[in-house]
Amino acid sequence: MSNVSNRHAVVPFVAGTSKPFAEQRLARAGFKLTEKMKQAGKTALPSVCASVPTIDPAAVEVFTAELMPHLVAMLEKAQDEILRSKYESSGGTCTELTDEEISIPNCIAFMNAESAGSRLSVELIGAWFDAALTDNLTVLIADKLGFDLSTAEQEVTVSKHVKNHRDVLCMLAGKNVILAPRQSAAVQNMLELAEEDAVHQKLSAKLTALMGKKEEEFLI
Repeated sequence: MSNVSNRHAVVPFVAGTSKPFAEQRLARAGFKLTEKMKQAGKTALPSVCASVPTIDPAAVEVFTAELMPHLVAMLEKAQDEILRSKYESSGGTCTELTDEEISIPNCIAFMNAESAGSRLSVELIGAWFDAALTDNLTVLIADKLGFDLSTAEQEVTVSKHVKNHRDVLCMLAGKNVILAPRQSAAVQNMLELAEEDAVHQKLSAKLTALMGKKEEEFLI
């Protein structure tokens, strides 16, 4: 690989070892062995990579007109996935989709969530909780406890309750997690307090998938 030439060497990709040169990115191509290839006695090509220059946003703007059809197609695909997520999270009862739900800002939010990882992570859920739920839950819990948050003791108590809710929501990051009925209800109540966005849709879909499981074990 070279960072001074307009030619960039293609070399074997080694996980954890292959790195791009300074101010470049690592382009990678991976290949899978399909069932059809197995039956034909073929093997998959080895994964390879190349250190290439990063794309300059200013250069992208020059080709905006040519890129526009692809950008529109990308947004349309995001709208399709938002519809799929909403329909799945509703258990097949969804009958309408609003302009706001498939707006460009919401499509961008959905794609940001996708780029952060298709699987919900503790970090992603925690960050979403902090931004979308902490304030609302703080007010709601304080009101239920009869607190006005005028003392440090009250703030500590409410913060503990908020953290407990955060921990329950983060359980959705688990692969084989099974929620108790009270935990499922708590998650449902939390989702009702937050505005619907890409992460909300993923959480709703995950909750729906978990609702049918029996209360056999709890993974935290």
